[in-house]
Formats: sequence, structure tokens, C-alpha cells
Amino acid sequence: MTTISKSMDIAAPLSEVFTYFARPEHMADQFPENMGLNVIPLEVKNGFGVGTIFRI
Repeated sequence: MTTISKSMDIAAPLSEVFTYFARPEHMADQFPENMGLNVIPLEVKNGFGVGTIFRI
């Protein structure tokens, strides 16, 4: 079996790579529909300001 992978390094400011969204569906309006994204939840916050920090 052969495994093929592809990666891309993006040089961007930290504030643009790590973004806070209250809910995953809130990201839908931020990107075009034809763009494929890997969204990785990094930290789930509880209590006041419930939400998740995602790496995009």
C-alpha cells in the first residue's frame, strides 16, 4: 500500500492562524464554499464566553 500526503506551510501572523469562534458553524460565513479546509479544534472553553479555538 502507498500513502500519499500533501502539506503546505503558510507564513502568517499568529493572530490570523488561530481564530476564536463561538461555534463551528460561525466559520461558514468566513470562507468561500469551494475552499477545502482542515479545521482542528485546539481548546474548548467552558463557562463565560463558551466556544472553541480552531486552527485553520
